[in-house]
Amino acid sequence: IQGNSTSGVNYDVIIVVSYNFKTQESAMISIPRDAYIYSTCTSKRDKITHTGWYGADCLTATLSKFLDIPINHYMLIDFEGLIDVVDSLGGVEIDIPQRIEEQDENRSFDDLIVLEPGIQKLNGREALAFLRHRKTLADGALGRSNNHETFMLAMIKELAKPTKWWRIGGFLNTVQKSVLTNLNGQSIVDLYNQANLILNSKGVEALMPERLELEGHGSMIYTPSFGANLYYYVLDSQSVNAIKAKLKSIN
Repeated sequence: IQGNSTSGVNYDVIIVVSYNFKTQESAMISIPRDAYIYSTCTSKRDKITHTGWYGADCLTATLSKFLDIPINHYMLIDFEGLIDVVDSLGGVEIDIPQRIEEQDENRSFDDLIVLEPGIQKLNGREALAFLRHRKTLADGALGRSNNHETFMLAMIKELAKPTKWWRIGGFLNTVQKSVLTNLNGQSIVDLYNQANLILNSKGVEALMPERLELEGHGSMIYTPSFGANLYYYVLDSQSVNAIKAKLKSIN
């Protein structure tokens, strides 16, 4: 992220979260970065990651059309921002499924970050390595998407811990400084307060979104703008329709 601009970059991690505070139904879905989707800003099908060239409004409009639900808000974060947000909470507890060796936040192997399997508290730099890694995962980029969702749920649990109450003010301030969003500061605080009411009355499980999964297959498709065959993830229509129905039921 450069300054306050949301354009000119690829969006490599895309997660849609839908939450109905009245019914307390919620769902979360990762959109594969190579998903072959109609882009509302170019009027042609392309990798969803390329919507980042045109900015967050392009992404939300494209996803809204694709999922057939209104998407009014977005939050964008880069490497440095994620490190700061995780560290503002004092780290996040995650069950690491396998040994991970990954570049640091500067894309350097000189200060290699190594994570061993098992439940452990990750600091910001370690959390970033967990989120970035895909090379040795069985499902590659799809496996990485699964880790992204695991991280999101772990952050919710971390925020819900009674011992974290004294960190919440610093966390919310860090979010406002580290995240590009069309939510204003008061809206972020209001969302937190609504979530806190549910937490206090029904427990953390009431805040945990259901994990949905888009099915599909990889395919090489000729792309005129590149003059070559590129890899795309072609989504299964039945899977897409099932997810649309689920998200509509929540909204």
